[in-house]
Amino acid sequence: VGKYILESTYNDFKVLTAFEVKPGEVTKIHVVMGQTGSVAISTSEIENGKWVKASGSLFKEDGDRMDGFRTGKDKPATYQLPAGKYYVKMSYNSIEKKVPFEVKPGEETKLHIVMGQTGVAESSASEKEGGKWIHAGGYVYPLDDDGEKGKWITQIITSKNKLDSDRLPVGKYVAELEYNNFEKDVIFEI
Repeated sequence: VGKYILESTYNDFKVLTAFEVKPGEVTKIHVVMGQTGSVAISTSEIENGKWVKASGSLFKEDGDRMDGFRTGKDKPATYQLPAGKYYVKMSYNSIEKKVPFEVKPGEETKLHIVMGQTGVAESSASEKEGGKWIHAGGYVYPLDDDGEKGKWITQIITSKNKLDSDRLPVGKYVAELEYNNFEKDVIFEI
């Protein structure tokens, strides 16, 4: 006997329902949780290209982060969600995208995100042309159309016996390398 609150959860719904239990009576409680739909998220470098693995975060429209996930090469990341508006922030080899989407009741939203093309930069260093490889380190910065460098996006650490390899978005870059007291800038393009 008394007044109570029932807290019900279903997917990302949370509903509080007030009810009262009276002596000698059966109290029936029916909770309407809300409608859901689903989203299937996939990524590729180019339109109609092979799917690639990318990291993402799922957000409600108001900016509340819900979950982190990875898309796959052969199946999408899927979520059952309350009907409403959302967005994802995707990251793939230094490429970042923010994409809004809507989940409709009883429907599956297919969200395919074209991240952009990439290529591979392989790095080695030596003291002289054709010399033995040496251990050197530095950072890679993107260059804009005016040749201004942006925020560093990856670190290079060359080795004496193998190439350093990084997958980068298509564009122009500068690698700033250091070895002992030597510094060298190398401009390259993917």
